[in-house]
Amino acid sequence: MDESTATGTTVATLSTTDDDSGDTFTYTLVDGVGLNDNDKFSITGASLVLETAVDFENEDDRQLKVVVQSEDGSGATVTEEFDLSVTDANDTPTDILQSTDEILENDADVKIALNGVDQDAAETFTYALVAGDGDADNGDFTIDGSFLVLNNPADFETKVSYTARVQATDGAGATFAKALAFNVADANDRVGRIFISNATLEENAGNGAVIGLLSNDDQDEDTYSYSIVNEDEDRVDFVIEGNKLLAGRDFNFEQEATLEVLVQVLSKNGGDVFEQLLEINTINVNDAPQMVGALDDVILETPEIIILSVLEGVFEDEDQGDVLSASVSLADGSALPTGFSYASGILMLDGSLILDDQDLMVEVTDGKTSTTVTFNVQARFDDGEEVTELPEFEIEISIYPNPTSGMLHLSMGDADWSGAEVTITTLTGVQVLQVPVTGAEMDVNLGGLANGAYFITLTDGETILGRTQVVKR
Repeated sequence: MDESTATGTTVATLSTTDDDSGDTFTYTLVDGVGLNDNDKFSITGASLVLETAVDFENEDDRQLKVVVQSEDGSGATVTEEFDLSVTDANDTPTDILQSTDEILENDADVKIALNGVDQDAAETFTYALVAGDGDADNGDFTIDGSFLVLNNPADFETKVSYTARVQATDGAGATFAKALAFNVADANDRVGRIFISNATLEENAGNGAVIGLLSNDDQDEDTYSYSIVNEDEDRVDFVIEGNKLLAGRDFNFEQEATLEVLVQVLSKNGGDVFEQLLEINTINVNDAPQMVGALDDVILETPEIIILSVLEGVFEDEDQGDVLSASVSLADGSALPTGFSYASGILMLDGSLILDDQDLMVEVTDGKTSTTVTFNVQARFDDGEEVTELPEFEIEISIYPNPTSGMLHLSMGDADWSGAEVTITTLTGVQVLQVPVTGAEMDVNLGGLANGAYFITLTDGETILGRTQVVKR
């Protein structure tokens, strides 16, 4: 019989030879000489029945001996020993062993070796994930040969254990299935990203303005320190206090709409260091008009008609598209007195009054915010007396256009202009251009001059024959 014979199976039929014809016999298991295996069998009628399973891999089971007594109807007996050979048969797998029951968090190469248990020597197995008890996490694994492979690294903070149901099939097709359980071992989680709660800041918010709060994606309950890497010692753009990212200075949207800062985080418990470049965007806000040119006090030592630019070349606005406008009044807000006129950024003192010491106020606005400055206009003779009358020049100079962006036409009337010159000076007396007079009508190119107000003086080499003012835009 082979080792797979089930208990309760008749493995042999007994018969007896007797000279008496028609005799009947009763069979029993009896002790004989030496050891026997009678305890593994029973007799029913003439059938020898297997009562205990046998195992070929157990050498004691390979050759069995039974001692049987046959008794006829008159009580005569005969005893015989019988040898029964057990042949090998395929054994069904009985277990699946796993190389470990622990999975390390964050390990990207988890392979658990599988080892089927079978009494057959040198048996080989194929493995598969199957449905059944303990299959809850089958989808997280795949089978690679004799390895159970975890598809993605385990995360202790979200899952602390896995179960998978694995089946082993031997070479003859016999199977055994079992639920395998694994615990996830916590490991230090490394920082993989730095976050900031807000990455924008209004321009001109000032040094120390809070931009946002720093955090990271470390899942461990850890403590962290943040710092700035390679900060320029000569220009501190950012400062970190705890987990706050602060502005280290005023930001200007028109010059730096976007800035970058390299932030480092140190995990104090795990000792991990991670760096990430953060981008901070500056939010544009309205900039007030700024004074970029001079609007100094005016002291006239000789009677003059003066023209002042109080807007162009004096104020500008960083915001693209903003249009500036200005108004001029006395410093107390009252209207300009007679003799002062203002239009389109040009202030003119036309000399129609006795000039006095006046404080003027210029207010420049972009339609949203305004900037105000004051300056003083004072006219005196050299001896300090106030001007009581304006001088009259021999020649009246007519100019156009005024203001001009370049070419200026002068009209000075008929005269002998040999040796006469036209001199262009700033309001502070600095000569910037001098050309000879070519006739009663002539053009002068002011294109190379900076924007602003200038005096135009006509001389014959010794005497001032005429004077006026022009604005270059």
